[in-house]
Amino acid sequence: MEVLVTAVIAGVLAAISLPNMIVLYNKSKVQTGLDMVKGSFQDAQLQAGRVGRNCDIELRKSSTSNTYYDLIVARGNVTTGTNYCFVAMASQYQTETVGGTTQPLQQIQLPRGVRMATNITDRNGGSPATTGLPPTLTFSFKGHIPDLDSKAPSDQLPTIVIFPVDESTETPYENNPRQPRKCVIVGSLLGILRTGYYSTTASLSSPVTNANCTPGIDARQN
Repeated sequence: MEVLVTAVIAGVLAAISLPNMIVLYNKSKVQTGLDMVKGSFQDAQLQAGRVGRNCDIELRKSSTSNTYYDLIVARGNVTTGTNYCFVAMASQYQTETVGGTTQPLQQIQLPRGVRMATNITDRNGGSPATTGLPPTLTFSFKGHIPDLDSKAPSDQLPTIVIFPVDESTETPYENNPRQPRKCVIVGSLLGILRTGYYSTTASLSSPVTNANCTPGIDARQN
């Protein structure tokens, strides 16, 4: 009888603690994703200045079945084969052939179950949803973003949201303040990066907007 009571109590405690453990786990993964995004952009700025040429950073999907982005890619310019820079946080090094030219390419993959949404335009200033091209930021050798005005919709700043998803459905957790969402805003032509918390009531199926990103103290966990 005592064993049965102990088993029941253990089951109840597990049922209570498991959701909290999942939330804490997701918070940790989202923070790691935020650090990856911000660190990659900062690396790109530094590398562009060090080597004296532009540096392109793209957001991509690791699978065609993904609804949202989970790869940060440092690569060459698709036309000229230039604008390549090394990103220190990259874990995957490979090459990619574009227009008959083989270019180096680095990838950083976000933690499992973490995705990105953004309002950043493609390399030509178009909407990635329409053109099929990845969102792209170019950092110049001066460390700034020369085409910032065309990198987001009118009256918007380029913004990236980092958030957890239900992997079985690729669905973000909506209207759940316990499931964290972090954001990075490219705040000026100088490439100044601001981090914060993205509204958990804002639908990620709607366009991302910097108005939903509330700056925090480096957006660190409380």
